[in-house]
Amino acid sequence: MSNDASKPVCYQAAWIVPVSSPPIAGGLITVDQNQILAVGENLSGTAPVELPDSVITPGLVNAHTHLEFSGIEKPLGEQGMEFTQWIPKAVGYRRGFEGQWIKNRSQFISKGLEESSNASVVAVGEISTSPVQVSDYQDSLAQVVSFLELIGRDPNQTEELIEAAEQHIHQCREANIVPGISPHAPYSVHPETVQQIALLSQKHQFPVAMHLAESKAELQFIEKHEGPFREMLEQFGVWNDLAPPKGTQILDYLKWLSKSHHTLVIHGNYLSEKEIGFLAEQQGRMTVVYCPRTHAFFGHDRHPLPQLLKYQVPVAIGTDSRASTPNLDLWQDVQTAALAFMGIAPQYFLEMVTINAAKALGIENRFGTLAAGKSSACSQFQLQKTVTESELFEALIQSQPRPLL
Repeated sequence: MSNDASKPVCYQAAWIVPVSSPPIAGGLITVDQNQILAVGENLSGTAPVELPDSVITPGLVNAHTHLEFSGIEKPLGEQGMEFTQWIPKAVGYRRGFEGQWIKNRSQFISKGLEESSNASVVAVGEISTSPVQVSDYQDSLAQVVSFLELIGRDPNQTEELIEAAEQHIHQCREANIVPGISPHAPYSVHPETVQQIALLSQKHQFPVAMHLAESKAELQFIEKHEGPFREMLEQFGVWNDLAPPKGTQILDYLKWLSKSHHTLVIHGNYLSEKEIGFLAEQQGRMTVVYCPRTHAFFGHDRHPLPQLLKYQVPVAIGTDSRASTPNLDLWQDVQTAALAFMGIAPQYFLEMVTINAAKALGIENRFGTLAAGKSSACSQFQLQKTVTESELFEALIQSQPRPLL
């Protein structure tokens, strides 16, 4: 759906779903090229464009992805493989470009951003590997929140990594890109770096993302220095007993990360009830990002999503990358999650890819809800039949979004 960029346009749909307030039957929304002018009234000066079989929602927000893998046609490895067997394949994929990785990475990022926009995604939480080229993100239709990935198991690397983080924050803000930092995971970054990044986040007001409680092998490794992760690190030639100290627990990481301005706990597949309770105490400053199709690809145990919602822990949904999922269609992850957890009210899944994800990324001033002054990049769902409000969200789950503008 397009309109004359010089004039406002009003749409009247079967339903308008602001997310932050109840759905509006036969609702109106007035937009110009860049922002919403009004919800519930026609400020265009002309008759509204009728969309009698459509639902308008906020544009979708993908809380976690790695766009550099967007050139992969199908997930690496085989369904159900061990995570520690998959990691060398991902590393090997990068190394296979024989010095041309940076050039090809730019092309893959562009491809991933285009694929995301076509799937009605208006913003992404992107894990960016060094050296980051902000030009890769500047012409995107989707807002990019660029999380610089930090890796370094030696505490002597902390100072260097903090300097890189500060440079990334400055570079992104100079280029009008939203910055973030991602100490990668417990097996790849020293706890001192995690703690310093959390303090830096509070000082400079940026989000922090960390892969955490992703696999059983990770829990075994951080507590006992045993199992597949130690074997993998030895094979890579980077094993030492410095990161993390034996006996460390996921709860320790959560406590360190809780000092951040906002934290995204990526995956959280094996969070315990005690850890979920701690997250609940953080009053919305820590969000768990569930990646449903990646979760299914590795055959993990059932995700603790119901327990997270019971404790009112914010949850967002991400696609992860094409290295572990077939595409970047975020709504397919929503559909996968809704099918896996049929007892959860379907409106919660829409919140996970709108308001919850926008808040986690720190972009809720522009995205995540329909309200005057916010981005006009909305999603349009085509209904197959007339539905009541009680049927609306189930109908959305079964539908497929497309960009409204």
